[in-house]
Parts: sequence; C-alpha cells; structure tokens
Amino acid sequence: GVAKVHQYLEEKKLDHFVLQPTMFMDNFLLTYAKGIREKDVIETDTPNAKVPMISVKDIGRFASEALLKDKIDITEMKVLGPELVTFDQAAEILTRVLGRKITHQVVSSEKVVENYVSIPKLGWSKEFAQFVVMAGAAVNAGSEDRLFGLPNTLVGDETFEQWADRFKSNFAPST
Repeated sequence: GVAKVHQYLEEKKLDHFVLQPTMFMDNFLLTYAKGIREKDVIETDTPNAKVPMISVKDIGRFASEALLKDKIDITEMKVLGPELVTFDQAAEILTRVLGRKITHQVVSSEKVVENYVSIPKLGWSKEFAQFVVMAGAAVNAGSEDRLFGLPNTLVGDETFEQWADRFKSNFAPST
C-alpha cells in the first residue's frame, strides 16, 4: 500500500516527502513491554540483529522540518536511530535503567509469530506477523548495518538508553 501512495504522488508531480524509518523504539512498548513487565525478558528470534532503532520524537522532528521547507528536493529519506543496538544490548540498557535484570531470550520464529498475534493492540494477522519475522531474519543477517552513511539518510539524536529512561514506567512489573 505504501509504495502505491508514493507512486501516485510521483505520477501527479505533487510535492511530498516520505520518511522510511527503521524499527521504532516505541514498538518496544507494544511488542516487548509485557514480557519485560511479567518475566523480565525480551523474546526474539534474532540473536545477531543490530538495529538502528529510532524514536518517534526524532521522526516527528524530521517530519516537521520537512513540512516547514518551501521546496522539498529529496522525496525519500531513510530515518535511523543514532546507534546500532542488539537485543542483548537493549536488555543490558533496560537492566541499568529499570534497576532489575532483563534478559534477551532467543526463541523460535513460530513463538515470535505467536507472541505478535497475541498482542491485541497490534491487531496483526498471522500472515503479517510471519512477514515481520521474515523481515527480522534479514536484519539478523546484517541488512541494517549497511544503512549508515548512505545518501538520503537522516540520523536521530535520541539513544535507546535515553528513550528507555523516558518510558521506564511502562516496563514496571505488573501488580
């Protein structure tokens, strides 16, 4: 669907700007917060994934800067966080910020699909969850590592640790 919108805007020669973010830090609140709250664990099937997670705060800043320009010369920009973070590193950062041991547990792809489908707020079908897991396999193989330094790339300022500190109450154990 997104490609069709972009194609339509190009065909109509409409002034537009497309931000293409990597993984949102804020997705931790939807996809991993429950496991962190209840079991102090982040479950993924990507032991080697290095992700330039971006905060929506940075995405919003980039969008507002683009909207305030008189003319937009570049219509498509990749949006990255300022650092590559593995899920092991995310667990270490959350351990420091939350003051309790958080671990990254590698589980099967089927378990990750099951986890995604079971989150009511996501509303993901099994097929979409499988697509996301498939995309995660590419990240695990190093696809995101190559994004830094490419042309048409914006890099945010907020680190995962800064973001985690801002949202630490969302990871408090359920009572």
